[in-house]
Amino acid sequence: MPNLDTINLCKNFIRKVEGLDECKKLHSLLLGNNQLVTANDVRHILSCPELMTLDVQHNRIEDPGILEILEQLPDIRVVYLMGNPVTKKIKHYRKTLI
Repeated sequence: MPNLDTINLCKNFIRKVEGLDECKKLHSLLLGNNQLVTANDVRHILSCPELMTLDVQHNRIEDPGILEILEQLPDIRVVYLMGNPVTKKIKHYRKTLI
């Protein structure tokens, strides 16, 4: 589905993001309340160059390396990370993300 705009996969026990290679026009990816832990678990979002909104709140992400991934998304505008242990590891979390 190359023209897909939004995918809502909240509350699906997802442990790793994959299979988005053909979703080049994806703007919103909702992955809240899953089981993502590391930056590598979400690295595949980089295959969605038009991604503007990413919701990964209330997962188990504890790897500050997620910031390096977010930095590579040219159009990212909205990121929901609350409810993940990583927010406590990033100094001035909100300011840093902005």
